[in-house]
Amino acid sequence: MDLQDASDGDGTASDSEDDVSHVSSRSSSSGQSFKALQKELQAERLSRKVAEAEISDLKVSFSRLKSFTMEAVQQRDHVMRLKEEAESSQQDLLRKLNEAFQCKNDAFRQRDDALRLRDDAIRLRDEVSLLKDVAMHARNSGRSDVETATRLLVAAADSIAAKASSYKSFADNLPRSSLHTGIAAVAYGFTNRAEEIVDELLRHLDMASKDRDTIRQQMEQRHNRFVIEVSELETSIQMLKGNLMDQGAELAKWQALATENEQKYSEAEELLLKKLTLADQENHALTNALQLKESLLANVEVSIKHLSQLLFQTHETVANHAVAFFPTEILLDKIPPVSPSGEEPEEGINHCISRSKDITNLFSKLAMTWKEQIDLRKKALEDLEGTITRLIVEKKEITSFLESALAIKQEMLEAVSKVSLDSNSNLNTITKTKEARSDSVGLLVGQPGLFNNDLERGEFSNKGSALESELKKSKQETFELQQFLAAARGELEVLRVTSERQAKELVDKTVKIEDLENAQSLAQKTIEDLRSKLAAAGNDLLESNKAFTTEAEARLLLLEEVERLKEQVSFCTQQARQFCDLLEESKNKLHLKEEMATAAVAARNAAERSLRMADERAVQLRKKIDDLVNQFELLEGKEDGLTPVDWYNACWPSQWLRGRRSHSHTRQTGAELDKFLEPFV
Repeated sequence: MDLQDASDGDGTASDSEDDVSHVSSRSSSSGQSFKALQKELQAERLSRKVAEAEISDLKVSFSRLKSFTMEAVQQRDHVMRLKEEAESSQQDLLRKLNEAFQCKNDAFRQRDDALRLRDDAIRLRDEVSLLKDVAMHARNSGRSDVETATRLLVAAADSIAAKASSYKSFADNLPRSSLHTGIAAVAYGFTNRAEEIVDELLRHLDMASKDRDTIRQQMEQRHNRFVIEVSELETSIQMLKGNLMDQGAELAKWQALATENEQKYSEAEELLLKKLTLADQENHALTNALQLKESLLANVEVSIKHLSQLLFQTHETVANHAVAFFPTEILLDKIPPVSPSGEEPEEGINHCISRSKDITNLFSKLAMTWKEQIDLRKKALEDLEGTITRLIVEKKEITSFLESALAIKQEMLEAVSKVSLDSNSNLNTITKTKEARSDSVGLLVGQPGLFNNDLERGEFSNKGSALESELKKSKQETFELQQFLAAARGELEVLRVTSERQAKELVDKTVKIEDLENAQSLAQKTIEDLRSKLAAAGNDLLESNKAFTTEAEARLLLLEEVERLKEQVSFCTQQARQFCDLLEESKNKLHLKEEMATAAVAARNAAERSLRMADERAVQLRKKIDDLVNQFELLEGKEDGLTPVDWYNACWPSQWLRGRRSHSHTRQTGAELDKFLEPFV
């Protein structure tokens, strides 16, 4: 019994090994398909990674483009802001120039005041010299001369008061004193009036010096402001020069674009001329074709006689094509009979026309039925395609199910092989123990532990029988699965053959349908081609006209843009030139103001010196008048018989030789004043 079990175990092991080899061969084929699927999946993953990398590159390029557009917008805003700042600086410069003009006018007005003061001082000097001449004449004359001197003094005092009335209003009469009488009183009044005038002039001179100091401070402040403004203008001019360079570069770019557009426009004109020539040629060809068609239409009347034979042939062709849709009797009933050959031509033509109409109606009916049949066949084809796709999906599901079943079976076989190997090893141990037991039968009587070995052997035999039953079940299941797989393969082969046959039938039917449709549409294509050619030629002409008009408008816009840019550049250059001119003018004005200030200072100094000289001359005249008054008083007291010259010499013995010296002194003072006044003149 044990030997039989071992032999059965060996047989089952050999069968299991055969099954394992068969399953391993199938699993190798399934493994190859699985590897192919893995390769396809890896290829799809690689393509997906490449697509993701391309998408990331596109995102990066889009972000760069976005940042570039933002930078362009910022640069445009910066340029607009610079332009506004230039305009504001220009307005500030104009305002400052107006202030400079006002300062210039104030300086001119002050210069006029200084010149007027100088003229007054010169007049005073002339009047003083006139008074000196009067005194010299009075020295040679007597009392009449004194009276004339007094009258002249009064007149001079009145004239001086009248001239100084612009500074202060004086009384009509000279001031008088109770201590003096006669010419002394006149001299006293004249001296008081002269002192009042001199005090007023000194007060005005002090005011003028104060005004001069304030003006000098204002000029210094404005000079500092002008220096700051000039530095700011220089920086703005440099910025404008940079902008002009940029605009010049942009202008060069626009000019290059304009030249390119001109070249494109010339090329477009050449293409338009070529297209027009081609259109003329096509028009000429179409006119020739129309003439040929007219000649063919003229020959149609001749070919109508042969139409009857052609109609009979068409009857046969229609009968051959329509036999699948209509019975032959119905078709022959619908076809009109052939006209006899003995008819007149006009009746034959009319009969042929009527028959052609009937045949066209028949063709239209055939076309309708043909379309219906085509629709039905298309529906059948769609149903077949749906079934084929469904069967393909089922095939895929079955193959996947079979692959999974084969994998499970392989796992089970591996487990069974392991268990069988374990059982074989156990059986070998059992046989060895059995032989040992047969050799030592006598020893087993006194050893109760050997009964436990018998029990273990029974357990091993039970396990082996259970494994045998499981192996049989697995073999039966694999056999059933193989039968099911063979049946599925047979069904798939049948479906494949049927699908190929139906595909061939569909191809043949579609070829037939296409042939019929081509035969039907050949006649219409010629006319449609001619019409399409004419329409295309007209459309080409319209499109070319539109394209040329758009190109001309674009060129005009470009020219306008170029002109506008040129105007902007010229305006910027003019502004730069104006700024340069304004800077030069401001520099010249500052130089002139400095010269005027120096001239005013020199004039003030000259006026002060002339006033000091006038004061000195007035003091001398006052002393002389006092001497004259004293001498006249002495003469009036003596009353000797002297001539006026003797009177004069007696009164002024010290003045005999002073006449020339006084004249030379006056000449010297006049020369000094002329030297001081030369730069002002």
